[in-house]
Amino acid sequence: MFEVRRSTIKGAGLGLFATRDIKKNEYIGEYKGKLLTIEQFNRKPHHCDYIWEILDDEDNILMYLDGGNKRYSNELRYSNCPCTAEQENLRPIQKGFKMFYYAKRHIKKGEEMMIYYGDDYYKKLTGKESLR
Repeated sequence: MFEVRRSTIKGAGLGLFATRDIKKNEYIGEYKGKLLTIEQFNRKPHHCDYIWEILDDEDNILMYLDGGNKRYSNELRYSNCPCTAEQENLRPIQKGFKMFYYAKRHIKKGEEMMIYYGDDYYKKLTGKESLR
């Protein structure tokens, strides 16, 4: 369904690319990583570019899902944050303490697969406030 190769985003390194056409809402996979408590996150070095916040129903952080260590993660860690709204084609869905990726729209074979990491990450990437 996907493969890792050089990203189309300048300076991004590797990216995730569709190896076949993918339908809107199709399940892509589970984002794998090591769960960290808030205390572990705050005291230990970690890979911020590969971290999802695990939130409760009121958007309070419960834990962090760190996909920075290849031993605990999978290829979904290579999906980059889009620079434009048109590039965004994945959406995250949190279920319990896990994160799953789904196709936000139809993805063409060969297209880079990108997921919005949030306003803070987007601002760091582009200097702009928000993708939306």
